[in-house]
Amino acid sequence: MVEDVFHGLDWVQSNIGAYGGDPENIFLLGQSAGAHLGMLSVLVNAVCYRNLKASKELNFVPNFKPSKIRAFVGISGPYDMIKFGPHFHERGLGPEILNSVFGCRSGASDKEINEHLQCLSPTKIFQSNLLPPGTVELIPPLIFCHGKVDKTVSYTSSEDLYAVCRDAKCKFVDLKLYDGKSHTDPIIEDPMLGNIDGRDKLIDDIMAAVQFFEVNQSPELT
Repeated sequence: MVEDVFHGLDWVQSNIGAYGGDPENIFLLGQSAGAHLGMLSVLVNAVCYRNLKASKELNFVPNFKPSKIRAFVGISGPYDMIKFGPHFHERGLGPEILNSVFGCRSGASDKEINEHLQCLSPTKIFQSNLLPPGTVELIPPLIFCHGKVDKTVSYTSSEDLYAVCRDAKCKFVDLKLYDGKSHTDPIIEDPMLGNIDGRDKLIDDIMAAVQFFEVNQSPELT
């Protein structure tokens, strides 16, 4: 699925001009599983762009520079499959299903499963120093958004990733937490119901990031 994200980004970069868009101002945004896939895509692209050996091992050749993504916005994302595994199991996503979803080999030992899930967990990738030297500076600005009453994926998921990205000295990382918001409130209920003052906090935060990081405003990131 990460490869699908790459193909999508490659298509957008190649074709967005025909639709009035700017190939120099591409932003990547994902919610929930989309946030997880988006963040993995950002990391894999940076690793493969920097390290030819890793690119061959992963059988992926990046078609665009990491800097082409002006910023990544992750909303309500699960970024640590090992830490949140028990939580997902309690909510009906059993170990067999979760392991199958993430491509764990049938009959694999617990150690092998943990090692596999670690490589698919952005937070663990930073915590375990799995990024080759010179990769961090290729990672685009990161903004993590999360509702504080999210029962599907706890907001601590975004808090944890924010902390390790900050410790790794990523070029820019920010965390936006929304009081009283669930897993879907920011993307479904709030836009449908609207607010009395006509404002939407998540949309405001996303647009602020777009305006701040668009190429004409932040040439140092090109």
